[in-house]
Amino acid sequence: MKKVFSISISCLIIIFCFIGCSKDNLDVGKSQNDPKAIVGEYFKCWNQKDRNKMKLLEIEALKNLDADFEFDNLKSIKLVSCEDCTSKNFIEEEIKRAVNDKIVSKESARENVKCFNVRFDIKLKNENQGARDSGISEEIITLVRKDKNSKWLISSMGEG
Repeated sequence: MKKVFSISISCLIIIFCFIGCSKDNLDVGKSQNDPKAIVGEYFKCWNQKDRNKMKLLEIEALKNLDADFEFDNLKSIKLVSCEDCTSKNFIEEEIKRAVNDKIVSKESARENVKCFNVRFDIKLKNENQGARDSGISEEIITLVRKDKNSKWLISSMGEG
């Protein structure tokens, strides 16, 4: 009787593990196709001061820059809004850059480059230290993907 009970419990644990793994993979798959979700995840990782996870959301060239996110001076950062960029000139420049850097093909560049105006609230420990000030900041963030089956990745972030 104890043996049957142990086997039943083991089977239930294994089933729950498979269900949990499948759900996580499904959520990741959905967010890979949603560039705004990638932006949200990026800011979440930034707030958690997890540079390794941030790098998973960046193109190789950006990872290699290893920018200083001033984690030592960061209290918190929160994404306030993420809206489509409406500057046609900026978008055209980002498309040209992605094509020139061979990230996307010229034929599919329009559907594989997205630009967003982001507003975020950053709180710092020491106002007199670092490149940023506490408060609301606005920047433009660009995401790219090789094709419609690829994951969206951040290629640049800065003032437009």
